[in-house]
Formats: sequence, C-alpha cells, structure tokens
Amino acid sequence: TLLGYLVDAAEKAGNGLYVVSAADGRIRALDTGAHRFEDLAWSEAGDDVAALRGDIPEGKTQRANLLVVARSVDAASPRVTTWDPAAADAFPAGFVLSELANTRWTKDGARLVVGIKEQQDSVTPEPAADRVNVDVWHWADERVQSVQMVQAAADRRYTYTSVYNVDAGRFVRLATPEMQRVDLTEDGRWALGRRDVAYRGDVTQEGGRAHWVRLDPATGAERVIVEAVRRPMGTSPDGKWALWSKDDKVFAANLETLSVTDLSATTGVDFMNREQGRTNERSAFGVGGWTEDGKVILYSQRDAYLVPLAGGPAESLTNGMGEREQIRFRLVRLDTESDWTDPAASLLSAYGEWTKKSGYYRVRPGRDPEALLFGDEMVSGVRKARDADRVVFTRQTFRQFPDWWAADTRLRSPRRVTEANPKLADFLWGSRVLVDYTDERGNKLQATLTLPAGYEQGKRYPMIVYFYELMSQRQHEFSLPVYDDRPHMSTYASNGYLVLMPDIVYDVGYPGSSALDDVVAASKRVVELGYADPERIGLQGHSWGGYQTSFILTQTDMFRTIVTGAPLTNLMSMNNILYKQSGNPNGPILEWSQGRMNDQPWDDRARWISQDPIEHVPAIETPVLILHGTADGAVDWNQGLELYTAARRLGKEVILLSYPDEPHHLNRKPNQKDFQVRMKQWFDHYLKGDPAPHWMTKGVPHLEKGRRGPG
Repeated sequence: TLLGYLVDAAEKAGNGLYVVSAADGRIRALDTGAHRFEDLAWSEAGDDVAALRGDIPEGKTQRANLLVVARSVDAASPRVTTWDPAAADAFPAGFVLSELANTRWTKDGARLVVGIKEQQDSVTPEPAADRVNVDVWHWADERVQSVQMVQAAADRRYTYTSVYNVDAGRFVRLATPEMQRVDLTEDGRWALGRRDVAYRGDVTQEGGRAHWVRLDPATGAERVIVEAVRRPMGTSPDGKWALWSKDDKVFAANLETLSVTDLSATTGVDFMNREQGRTNERSAFGVGGWTEDGKVILYSQRDAYLVPLAGGPAESLTNGMGEREQIRFRLVRLDTESDWTDPAASLLSAYGEWTKKSGYYRVRPGRDPEALLFGDEMVSGVRKARDADRVVFTRQTFRQFPDWWAADTRLRSPRRVTEANPKLADFLWGSRVLVDYTDERGNKLQATLTLPAGYEQGKRYPMIVYFYELMSQRQHEFSLPVYDDRPHMSTYASNGYLVLMPDIVYDVGYPGSSALDDVVAASKRVVELGYADPERIGLQGHSWGGYQTSFILTQTDMFRTIVTGAPLTNLMSMNNILYKQSGNPNGPILEWSQGRMNDQPWDDRARWISQDPIEHVPAIETPVLILHGTADGAVDWNQGLELYTAARRLGKEVILLSYPDEPHHLNRKPNQKDFQVRMKQWFDHYLKGDPAPHWMTKGVPHLEKGRRGPG
C-alpha cells in the first residue's frame, strides 16, 4: 500500500526520504536535506521505514551518516526521528554508521540492524614512478597475504554488525575484531557470534573453529554457548534454540537459559555422517525443519526423526523403513511460506541406495511411509501451488528429458505439462544399466554403465571410464550434451561407446591407490559381464579426477589411453602452493579435505611418494593427453606442465593442450568446442583405430597457431 523511495538529485536539490500512497498517489516527505540518502529499509509489518543520510567529511574516506527512523508512516502524523551516532556515548570513537551494511529491521520491528565502520583519513597517492610495491608475508599473519588479496574487496566493504534499539534509542555494538561474524536470530531476540580469534592462523588443525557466543542485542551482554565448535546447525525460527554438532554428537542449547541437551544421547540415534570419506571433522546429516511445539527434524543416514529439543525420545517419521529397505528419506516442505515445518503437510523424498529408484512418500505416524511415486527414474523438484492442492515436479531418466509434471499433493494421476526437448527423437541415445562390483579391499560398490545406442548383447564395445568420487547416483540422470571439458555420455553412446562411471571409496592416506583399486575393479567387472573390449578401454578425469587418472596412468597398462584434465600431478609441490581462487594454501585441502592424506609430506614421506603421480612417471606405458588452462585458480597450471615435461623427457607419448587465460573449467565456447573435438579424436584413434589427425602426429608449431584447427 506504500512505496518508499529516496531522491538523489543534482546539486542535492530535493534529496530526501519520501513515501507515496498507492491508494491516492499522495506523496509525503519524511526527511529532506542537502545530503546523500541511502539504505532504505521497511519493517516487516510495513508500518515503519528507515534510511541513512550523510556526507563524506573533508579529508576522510567514509560517509558520516545519521539514522532516519519514521514510525507509523501511514498515519496522519508519522513520527520521524533522527539519530546522530556521534552524540551517543556507546558509539565507538573514530567509527561511522555505514551505508555498506544493508540496514534492516528485526522481525519484531523493535531494532534496526546496522553496520559501523572505522573512519579513515584520505591519502594522496605518490606518483606511480615513486610508489613502492611490496607485499610483506609474515609468519604471524592471521590470513596469508594471498587470502587478504582475494578478500580485499570484501574487506573494504566490511562493517561491524550492530543494532539500534528504536524505542529505547540505544545503540549496541555486537561484532568486534575478535568476533567479526555475528548473526541475529530470526525474531531478533538474540544474536549469535563466532569468536574465532584464538584459532586464526592455526595451521596445525583443520580450520573453522570458534567459540559460539550468545549476545543480547538490547544490552550487549555476552555468554559463551559452546567452545571450539566447527559445525553450527542453525537456530529455531522463534529464536529459542541453537543447534550444533561436535565430537560426533548433535547438541541443542536453550538460548534463554543456555542449558544444553545432548540430542544424540537422549535419542540414541546416530545423526552423524560416518561415510563422508574425508579426514576432517564429521558433519551431521542435517536439519529437516523445526516444529512449533519445540522439536527439530534430524536425519540419520536414511531415516528422519522428530526430536524434542529439551530432551526425550525421538519419534521416527519413517518408522525405520529407510534403514530396513536401504532408502534414504528426507523431508520436503510443501508450505514454504511458513517458518515452521509440519511433517503431516510435507512429503518425504526417497532415494534407493542400491536400486537408484527415487520419488516421494507420505509420512504415516507409527507406520511405514506410504509410497506416492517411486520408480526407476529421478523424480525431484516438487513445488506446491500456494492456493491449490496441486504440485509440479520433474521426472527424468538417461533417455527422458526432465520435463515438468503436475499432480495433486498425493501425486495421483501425474500429467506431463512440458515437452521441452522433442528433438530427442531424432538422435540415437543409448541406455543405462547398474553394475555391482567388489574391489580388492572388499568394498561392495556400484557403477552406472551407459550402453551405446543399438546395443547388441554379446558384442564387445570400446569403453570410456569417467569418474570423480561417487557416481552411481547419476544412473537416471538425463545426459544433455553441452560444451564442457569432460566426456558426455549421450554423445559417446550415440557414437558406439560404453561409458562407465564407477563409485570410489577411500582409505585414509591412500587416495591414489584407492582410486586405482576401484576403477580397475569396476572395469574388470564390465569386461567379465561381456560388455567391454579389454583392449579398447580409455580413462578420463578432471580436477580431483585428474589427480586420480594421473596416478592410475603410472600404475597400470590396463587402459589403452588416458585423458587427464586440470590434474594434480605432484602432491609435494601442490601441498605448498596456493588455491588461487581463495588464496589459501593447498596443504589443508590435501591433509583434511579431498586429498585425505591426514598428514603433511614430512610426517610420512614414503607414503606421500607412493601416492604421487610425478614420482612414478618412468612407469608410464600409456599415451596420455593433458588439458590445462593457464589461469586455473584451483589446480595450478604448472601441475599439468610438470607431468608433461617429466613424461616428455622420458620419451612417453604425451600431449599437453594448454589453453591461455582459461580457468579450471574452460570458459570460452570456442575452446570448449575445440577440446571436445580433440578429446573425441584422441579416443577415436586409440579405441576405434581411426586415423590420427595432424595435431596428434605432428603437433602445431607456434607460428602456425590459429592457422590449423583440430582436423
């Protein structure tokens, strides 16, 4: 009913905060003056509005703002007040109220969340010719210089979260240099801060630790909720409860009393993901929602539970069926406008761990969930109409495009309402089957195998193996050919190839050996089943998959050829250089995250060498094609170069396709097309016996670059 707007005119004439009534077009000037007005914010109820006004003082860099608050703006006489932080005793000296903070009201309309920023003197830069250009990388830096460089723009805009209590006219600072991250609960009653100063710069442990602190935005009083926690899990919509995981348990804290409940102990349910496959601290499976009667929905590996936050036995929303039937259930809210979750008015998404079936079920208290739609396809994306008993969702398989379908909320009589890809009928597409296999370590795993169009049982086909970590969940995923730097299953299936995507599970400290075990075991199984020609198997992986393919390259001659993209090839050098996208050193990634080494090279050098592709280059017997962009911000381009130079010096068949100024995944469409063509030519030559193009046999001299394509 009301539209608030700010005027920023030439010469500041007419600048101000205005409100216009939609009913009669009447305009009211709430505050005007020869200043800059910014950061307009409405209260949730729509009765109150606020904005900042101010200018940059001479010789300074930051605008010195005042806060304009208008209450009951639709009344005959709105109450307009102006708060000057410079006159407030609690406002820190040398700071300003900043327009960079996205000023906003708390949900109850009692407070305004504002940001403050330190004022600085403006500096006249020296002439460029006289300007010193040096970065000082100090051992005591909380963030290494490279991180500071990447985050410089955000740092320049950073403000310390604070609140202005409107009725009391009281300012309270919340965030500090020691506790830079502070978030208010949804209702605005409490604020939660992360005091991480004690753990900054600690490179001996996985990062992310902080004391979780409760702050009272009315007074600024602080109380520590939990120390050294890495895994906050959110707060309830009413601001009464906070949730986190630590030491393989899930805990809840009453924010009023700060009493803590061990939900894992009171329920006897394991909510932790013990199969996440990393060496860092385990995370919980997650929160499915909060109920108005003081309960939270938590997940085990396959089931959903309604858990009293104050303690007590949990109610299984899935009656244990998930674990019994190996189906992963997760709650899907149909009413997305409510802050609260009603399990009875929600659906359960369902995914068969071993069957790969998917769909939706309905909660039935005390009984197994009722299947509404569950089959050999990928069903997802359900959304309910706001004012009708209707939902839409997508259904897809490898051969079926994910069109939208409509049904009632019980998913009865589903009807397809789009046909977005009718041209599929014009192409040979192929199909998929699941392959069960067991690796040498005794792990029972699965892979999804794409069969070529027109597949003939008993005939053996060339096969490409593409993998990363877990892949079999893509069994029913539609494969749309797009420009990319990885093989696309439908493209190769249309051209007479099998495409195998196996699951990989890892032994800590042995990522390369683990990948070798599972890729070889899966490939052998497909050969045993009579699908693949053992003499015509190729391998491709990108990024982490590039590391694994590069390691496998040095360990076996089972594969006729290998294509490795953006690969980690030297764990030793990779460990001590930067992940340029973030500026962080790579060591923690290799130790605690995807690398899974669980230590540093000097702790067990022999084991690191055993998992390092570059250390085993003399053993290579397989032709290899390397892809790398020179501007890769994830895996440094020199990693690909190291493999190329080492293999070339040892007389191996190796080609490096180096794309100047390209990032981790090729970005320019001409380069994406070029690589797709060259990769297929490479596989066609080695796996089908097609003639090798000129670039494979003779290379491309630099002076001929741009004159000769991949033909």
